[in-house]
Amino acid sequence: MNKLLKSFLDIFNRNKMSNISHLNKTSKTVLSATEHLTLNAQTKQKIEDVKNNINNIAKDLEYNPEKICEFIKNSNTNIFFINNANYLLKFIGETEGLITELQGIKALFLNIITRKIFSTNTKPMFVMRNKNVDPAIFLHHFYKWYAIQMDLPGFDFKTQQNFKKFFKNDKNIDKLPINEIIELQEAIARDKEATSFALAYIQQTKGAKNVKEKMIKEGGANI
Repeated sequence: MNKLLKSFLDIFNRNKMSNISHLNKTSKTVLSATEHLTLNAQTKQKIEDVKNNINNIAKDLEYNPEKICEFIKNSNTNIFFINNANYLLKFIGETEGLITELQGIKALFLNIITRKIFSTNTKPMFVMRNKNVDPAIFLHHFYKWYAIQMDLPGFDFKTQQNFKKFFKNDKNIDKLPINEIIELQEAIARDKEATSFALAYIQQTKGAKNVKEKMIKEGGANI
């Protein structure tokens, strides 16, 4: 049984809760102690659209991080290159690459080191030390960024904070409200989709490298 679904049912049974209906951008989820129904045809279609579109875009851009950066900037998303960005971002629990929407003190810190302004809200942006990034890792962030542009759920501030706190650190989610657990499930799904996209690139390039090495070994052209 899905770990999150098991948590749903455990919480229902312990607290003798009635049915809960939760609606996000593209899905409707109805939960009870015995049923879990998600009506998400719109979400599924958007996921397919994201996968198809981003594969074509990345291919057109030759999976090149520098070209992808230009594409992102031309789509009105800020990219900041900051010395020691990896160390600075640790102060707010973030890592290099895509930084999703932030609020409060974390947003204030990020705005100060990037745009030199005092504001407690940020839009999604990229923060890195330089353009010399691992293509596969960057593609993982690129997928998430594109999913945000396509308005897929799972990227709002609260959900992303829960994702970093509970899922990445494998903490118990029992104390979360049901609606937040449902949204956390969306964030986990987006992360898995991004990972699959990056892994496909790794397998593709590894395959190409193996073909090249085999051809050289067998006396073929050094392509």
